[in-house]
Amino acid sequence: MTFPPAWLKSSSPPLTELLLTLGQEPDLGTRRFQIRNFLMEDDERRHRTDDYVADAKDRVIASDPDTAFQQLMSHHEQYLHERLRGGVRTEVFSSRGATCPDTFSGYFDDGDELVRDVAWLGRLERLAPISINSGESRQVVRSILDRWARAQREGIADPDAEVDANQLLLSWQQRLDNRPVAAFVWDDVADVLAWSRPGWEDELRDRLGLEHLDPTALSPSAGVDVAVFRYPVRLVPTDDAARPLLRRPTVFDDTPRDAFCTPPPVGAGFCVNLRIDERLCREVMHPAVTFKAEHLWGLGTIRAGVSVPLDELRGFHLLKLAYRCQADFCDRFEQTDGDLL
Repeated sequence: MTFPPAWLKSSSPPLTELLLTLGQEPDLGTRRFQIRNFLMEDDERRHRTDDYVADAKDRVIASDPDTAFQQLMSHHEQYLHERLRGGVRTEVFSSRGATCPDTFSGYFDDGDELVRDVAWLGRLERLAPISINSGESRQVVRSILDRWARAQREGIADPDAEVDANQLLLSWQQRLDNRPVAAFVWDDVADVLAWSRPGWEDELRDRLGLEHLDPTALSPSAGVDVAVFRYPVRLVPTDDAARPLLRRPTVFDDTPRDAFCTPPPVGAGFCVNLRIDERLCREVMHPAVTFKAEHLWGLGTIRAGVSVPLDELRGFHLLKLAYRCQADFCDRFEQTDGDLL
């Protein structure tokens, strides 16, 4: 495993040098971690990386660090719009379709490995977008979903609540594009997802590394309302070999975040825990699926802020990965993040 990665260095030495500089630029603060993730990435599908770099090298040209960073983010969002979010959700996913996200293009041989011991996946969603896309108020959304979640939890038959929940979830998802879905492995956080455990919402946010769901920045007085879905791996569309289309998250698959960390090139990804905690939670990407009432686990409200500095969290995360990855990947992140180790 070379450094900088071959897909980047061979395609554009000038862009490579710029990213190396930005990755160590203190004025970018924790945004420099987004740059470092590109330098750690080892996606070998050259049809994907070559196209990405071909456009980026002509657009990310500023000498000022902040301007260059904004140019890269602008290019990245355009790439996501054109190559990952260009279609609508359909009942039947096809990896050969014209609007199939780049995430699922090309050949993979790790699908079985990613799900060898995984039966259930989870997904955390904010209620605000569900409200916006369904056309219902947040109060109505919460009332409908909470009624059904409580009925399931208490083992009470409530067919009317199930119908209402299904109609609401369908109206929300009909307005979504076909972007890849980030999911967590349920068993990795099963200890958190217990209704008798106070503050499970805050701890789940932290275990999943979702630093942008910080109520101190979004809505200090109200918190951040969320819904948690639990669904079987068999719900995920399969490839031609009947393997679930689960993929390692890469730097190309979503909007960059400070708390994301490029994972080793083999296997699942790992969420950056927002607490100093030895435990890791695996994460994967898969094609969009249709969530129904039966998949709704529960609702809650995130109320606590993120208190540990991200540089400390990233450094600790990389040390945890060092025990799980090959030496060449360790060599790479020592190049990008040696100041944190």
